[in-house]
Amino acid sequence: MKMKPKIKIKNLGFYYNAHPVLKNISMEIAKNTITAVTGPSGQGKSTLLFTLNRLWETMEGARVTGQIEILFGEKFQNIYDPGFSVSTLRRRVGMVFQMPNPLPMSIYKNVVFPLKLKGAAKQADTPFRVETALKRCFLWEEVKDRLNEDARALSGGQQQRLCIARALILKPQVLMLDEPTSSLDDTACKMIEELLVEVKKECTILLVSHYLDQVKRIADTGLRLSRGQIIQEW
Repeated sequence: MKMKPKIKIKNLGFYYNAHPVLKNISMEIAKNTITAVTGPSGQGKSTLLFTLNRLWETMEGARVTGQIEILFGEKFQNIYDPGFSVSTLRRRVGMVFQMPNPLPMSIYKNVVFPLKLKGAAKQADTPFRVETALKRCFLWEEVKDRLNEDARALSGGQQQRLCIARALILKPQVLMLDEPTSSLDDTACKMIEELLVEVKKECTILLVSHYLDQVKRIADTGLRLSRGQIIQEW
């Protein structure tokens, strides 16, 4: 049975000045699945993620062609529609980068930060939401007595799980991760993989990874990006 799509990409192209990075990509990403994108370095995997929440727009000389629609509620939204705000998009489409990037503040304030940007950090349920996000990332028991400590003192694996918790506190509908385990040891990698399998029950995940074993363990769909084009592996 064909699964319901969450993201529809049609004739997507990405150009940096005159250089084509992505070429006429068309595909659908199913709801509540993990889709993994692999391929050689420098082929545009991170760029593909950037097109889905418009992170590329501050790059001088860059442009996108084609169309991306994401299902929000019961309706597909063209994310490049002039009337659709970038801030709304990024609250619904979260991003976790290759290197953990905790902010220079406490563990608690790191997780709350997206709510602060939204103007919702002082709501009565905020502590509960922080605890829930940290529990989902298997981090609560490790930090519950250290919430006021500097987040930068955490280990690399803890920092990456903190960054995922920070993304999840807004309850995004899509979560994108760019090589999230590349700098972590085997134990931390396993925890991240278990986390992503759990999170996909409520969120559609798009993962860039160089690790084929990891992709085969957790991904529902495997894609390979080569020379700017997508090839479906399974």
